[in-house]
Amino acid sequence: MSFVARRFGSAGLVPVTEGGAASCPAPSPSGVSLRAPVVIVVGVDDVVARACKVAALQGDVGFVRASQGVAACRAIRDARPTVVALGSSLWRDETYAIAEAARSAGARVVRLDAGAPAERVAIELVVAAMTDTFAATG
Repeated sequence: MSFVARRFGSAGLVPVTEGGAASCPAPSPSGVSLRAPVVIVVGVDDVVARACKVAALQGDVGFVRASQGVAACRAIRDARPTVVALGSSLWRDETYAIAEAARSAGARVVRLDAGAPAERVAIELVVAAMTDTFAATG
């Protein structure tokens, strides 16, 4: 059992998506399998999470909200996100564990400001996810 799991216990993952589980995309003619960008937010309040969900749906970006460090690490492993956004309510140990998991999955880690407007945060996260995905496709 990892340090984060021992320290913080298990935490529930709260998926915030429309539909169900996404299927794996078909490979392109070059043989590379392309996937949609995914944003995971951790430790944010409900207003920011709702704004991110709306922006993600409009931008055709996957969205997952995790409440704590353990759930976020599991979500990162399963969803392979493009961007992981960390709220200001997380403990230092949680932040470090989540950032390490995100970097090992190749995701960009973004630290969110506590006083930033929810709509601006949501748009910036979706744009970052789309930009990183387009840059990765060449």
